[in-house]
Amino acid sequence: MQTIRLLLKVLLGLFTVVVLAVVALVVFVDPNDFKDDIKQVVETQTGREFEMQSIELSFFPKVGLQLQKVKLSNAQGFSEQPFAQIDSVNIGAEILPLFSQQLIVDTLGLTGLKLSLEKNKDGTTNWQDLAKSSPASDETTEDAQASSNPLEVLKSLQFGGLNIVDGQVAWLDDSTDQAITLNGLNITSGQVRFGEYFPMEISVQTELKQPNLSSDLTITLEAQIQETGTVSAKNIQLVNSLNSKELPMKTVQSNLKLPQLVFDLTAQTLTVDSISIEQQATAQDGFIIEKLASNLSIKEIALDLVKQTYEANDIALNANVESEQLGLTANDAIQLTTALNASLAPKSETNPKTPNANLENLTLSALGTATTGNLKALNLLEKPVISGSLATQAFDLKAILSKLKISLPEMSNAEALKQVAQSFDFTFDVNAQAIKVSNVKVQLDKSTLIGKSDIRNFSTPAVKFDFALDTIKIDDYLPPKIAKQSNKDAPVEPTSQPSQESTGDIEIPLPTELLRQLNLDGQVKIADLTYDKLNPKNILVKLKAKNGKIDITPAKADIFDTQVTVKSSLDVQTDTPKYFVDLSAPKVPVGDVLLAFMEKDPLTGLGSVKATLNTQGNKLSLMKANLSGTADVDLKDGAVKGFNLAQMIREAKAKISGATAQESTAPQQTDFSQLIANISIKNGLVTDREISAMSPFMRVQAQGNAHLAKETIDFLVKTKIVGTSKGQGGDGLEDLTGLTVPVKVQGTFTDPKFSLDLKSLLDAKMKQKLDEKKDELKQKAQEKVQDELKGKLDDQVQDKLKDALKGFGF
Repeated sequence: MQTIRLLLKVLLGLFTVVVLAVVALVVFVDPNDFKDDIKQVVETQTGREFEMQSIELSFFPKVGLQLQKVKLSNAQGFSEQPFAQIDSVNIGAEILPLFSQQLIVDTLGLTGLKLSLEKNKDGTTNWQDLAKSSPASDETTEDAQASSNPLEVLKSLQFGGLNIVDGQVAWLDDSTDQAITLNGLNITSGQVRFGEYFPMEISVQTELKQPNLSSDLTITLEAQIQETGTVSAKNIQLVNSLNSKELPMKTVQSNLKLPQLVFDLTAQTLTVDSISIEQQATAQDGFIIEKLASNLSIKEIALDLVKQTYEANDIALNANVESEQLGLTANDAIQLTTALNASLAPKSETNPKTPNANLENLTLSALGTATTGNLKALNLLEKPVISGSLATQAFDLKAILSKLKISLPEMSNAEALKQVAQSFDFTFDVNAQAIKVSNVKVQLDKSTLIGKSDIRNFSTPAVKFDFALDTIKIDDYLPPKIAKQSNKDAPVEPTSQPSQESTGDIEIPLPTELLRQLNLDGQVKIADLTYDKLNPKNILVKLKAKNGKIDITPAKADIFDTQVTVKSSLDVQTDTPKYFVDLSAPKVPVGDVLLAFMEKDPLTGLGSVKATLNTQGNKLSLMKANLSGTADVDLKDGAVKGFNLAQMIREAKAKISGATAQESTAPQQTDFSQLIANISIKNGLVTDREISAMSPFMRVQAQGNAHLAKETIDFLVKTKIVGTSKGQGGDGLEDLTGLTVPVKVQGTFTDPKFSLDLKSLLDAKMKQKLDEKKDELKQKAQEKVQDELKGKLDDQVQDKLKDALKGFGF
């Protein structure tokens, strides 16, 4: 403002001197005689070439000055286009009022003004050499007069108005390859008198290079200047028409209305009652939105340029979007209301607060949703930090997606996605590229998620999180189950070549580059989850990922009346992904687990399961072939389903004896009181360390291997018959006690074959009989020898007794 005040004083004094000089010049000299002198002065002051075609003066009844064809060259290092040129300049003033210290100026006319503004690639502009700093004494004077009225020096001014015709301003920025041209610049005003409103009109056409667009702008208003230093304007209207082939919106019609504003030059404050902006936009062909209509209103605006504070107590935006693709019509409104207050004054001893801005009582309504909140921005000029809270009331997400023509798969629960709500607080540090989200609460139907998250370094985000979900029923969001067809009703499929999936050679694509960029550290808890027949509770998953290594340590869940603990990792640091898993679960009801996952239970029993496995590969076949590790199973009181070992032995016994085995109604399963399976896996080949089972009448030992890649199995199960118990399937096996019955298990994983090794069984039976016969013959021989020895001994003893007793008189 000090600069404006000084400029007005200088202009007034200069104009008075010029007018008086003109009076003398008109009478005594031809002004064109001084063109060369004026040219030399201007060129000396600016360092540029100056041209002027002619100077014309008039005297009565007004002092008038007319300049023709004025031109000032461009600065060195810029284009050859003149910096400024004017076809003609006209100005005049009445003579007599000058002697009473009154200045009545005629209309200032500028025709054909052309101004060329440029910036080169290193950021230098073509007017920097013209800028001159004011002397220190001038600055002191300005500071001393900071509180004075800058219009006081013009209190005697009457100005006939302004008339700029066919002006042009061009801006060329080589550093950004941007070009802006203002063509047809016309500015007209009525007579300017203090305390009186005068009309003003501005019109201009604008062309922009990046993006390519053009606009046609017209501004009309009524202005008033007060001697007290107050500038007012009313009935301000701005009408603009924008056209572009590159922007999403090809045409935008804007209409701004401002009923009243007051600018106090002394206090440097601006107050505006209200602003309203209406817009109508039409999109380019093929854009997702066809039309957009909006209305923005701002009320009670107050700006203090000294304190650098800004307020707007009522901001409201209404928008209507039309989109056939999204299913939106002109009746679908978006509404936004808020209040703004801001202070941009830098922190100092007198102002302890950093520059800040607040958006209070924010409300946003769109497509049946209602969001409220508050936003705050601190330290705006240096290291801005934005914080706030947002909350969205419950809304029907399914209805919104349907309106937007976003199709969803059919879900088992027709009420799914009909109750969605959210709320959270956040802090966004712009310079640190960090955002913290806290007090997160998301409602999804009957589920509630709470937690927090921290994201840093947006270019390569490092994410920390901690979320907890109370309950979720996954089935509600999955398609309804289709009843399975029975085999007899199922259509016969034509025979074809085995697919990639049937052969097991399935590609397992991973987003390797994305996984390598992950930087995660967090945990997720789920109190109660339901999926099909599974109902795990108290789920805990701790996840870490960095530099292509993803670790889950651990994942826990209470399920099947036990707790399952899993530690796993995925390593994608190389082109071949590597997998690791360590599983531990005590007291596992194996049958329930298999039923839940496979819908059948070939093995039942309660016991512990442990496994430590690793593999690598990007195909299923490779992962099977590379699988290595160990697995240990210790089950009690269960059964192996699919064959009845006791019945198989009975049938084998009948074949040996030539009898017919009695039919059994017992289930096709082999019960056990304990089953131990400790196996090792190396490169897809499963071998036994110990496989044994016990039942009241059998002891089982198994040896063999399984090939995971080929999905084949080859085991020999040796069953030794011990004490029998009819209640455990031992009926009819009494005479096999002590025998080892061999059972071969061969075939594929999906179709294993069980068979007795009859030759080994016959050999064992024959050996048992021979051993029994030998024992019988041996026993008989021993008994005969004993009898013979006993007879001879008896005779010898009797003779000796008789001899010994003769002396006793018997």
